[in-house]
Amino acid sequence: MESRSGLAFLVFLAEAGGCTFEGLPRKNGETWRPDACTSCYCEQGRVECSQLGSCTPGRGNF
Repeated sequence: MESRSGLAFLVFLAEAGGCTFEGLPRKNGETWRPDACTSCYCEQGRVECSQLGSCTPGRGNF
């Protein structure tokens, strides 16, 4: 169950255009790499992820 302060933070995050990805809050405009071959971006509450063109999964790209 979400704590009251945690819920308030998620409401604030949503109002500020933030996102959640795999349960973790992300700020609007934030970019991150969930793995060696994927880049994600938070834009106005929506997460956009794409595979990196220079990456071959399973080939030790880090």
